[in-house]
Amino acid sequence: MAYEDTDVKTVEAIEKIKAILREHDLWAAMVVVSEERFHWLYHFEPSWSALAFNPQTGEVRFRAKRADFNSPEQHKRVVTLTSGAVIATRDAGAKMFADADKLVKVIEERLGVYNEYSDLQYPKPKGDH
Repeated sequence: MAYEDTDVKTVEAIEKIKAILREHDLWAAMVVVSEERFHWLYHFEPSWSALAFNPQTGEVRFRAKRADFNSPEQHKRVVTLTSGAVIATRDAGAKMFADADKLVKVIEERLGVYNEYSDLQYPKPKGDH
């Protein structure tokens, strides 16, 4: 299903979030969830990033040739900031996974709700809950 054909509420929210990220020149990786769908948001496009990443294809490109920058210092800054942002995203993602995994276990134990993950857009509970 194409991004544009999905839940209007999450698509609208993502576009507003992207506008704020562009306004403040920020990097972000997050999940936006509504009652109907969830969407990943990767916004790796601040001015200080050398990364271009397409999550649908997995294509990764770097604009990090020394000739693309006015000075060696500017080149080093962009490469260092980009790698730092990727590492921070990885580490935060690992923490988010661990936290969410703990919450899933608590939900299963205390509420008896077990989710199956057959729909990559949104997990649906098994059985009648």
